[in-house]
Amino acid sequence: MINLLDLSYSELEAFLTERMGLPRFRTDQVWQWLWQKDARDFEVMTNLAKPLREKLAAEAAIVWPETETVQVSRDGTTKFLFRMADGKLIESVLIPMQDRYSQCLSTQVGCAMGCTFCNTGLMGFERNLTQGEILGQVLAARKYLEDNELMPLKSLVFMGMGEPLLNFKNLVKVLETLPSAKG
Repeated sequence: MINLLDLSYSELEAFLTERMGLPRFRTDQVWQWLWQKDARDFEVMTNLAKPLREKLAAEAAIVWPETETVQVSRDGTTKFLFRMADGKLIESVLIPMQDRYSQCLSTQVGCAMGCTFCNTGLMGFERNLTQGEILGQVLAARKYLEDNELMPLKSLVFMGMGEPLLNFKNLVKVLETLPSAKG
């Protein structure tokens, strides 16, 4: 089953129009539910008819990382341990700034670089994260900040687990998806 968070806008459009036979305007609707309204389930997509939501649920999923643990330091720095759908664990960190949070994102499970000063390097490399797994960290952190009435998330850095440029294909997809005015 395909995770819709792994699809770029054009890939989502192709999935919905070519594979599911839907009109193009559905792409904007689904995209907004995924990236603006934080939908985790097709049932909340109330501007789509129920049979269409059922059809989507039969063909696809919306998979966010599962929050395994959250640790908050005295200064408000918040570290998440996320479990991916395959059971692999990654970390992501929210760093408080003056009027906002910055998030440190992971792009890989483990790391192939082997830097002696880094514990992630000691793990070795397991696999690259998908677009949905990288951006899922943002969705989960944004929801956490909202639920706890904290300052907004305003900046992202790719300095978590892994070397971002060794996951170049998915990093480019993420960087193209992030500034989308539709999402």
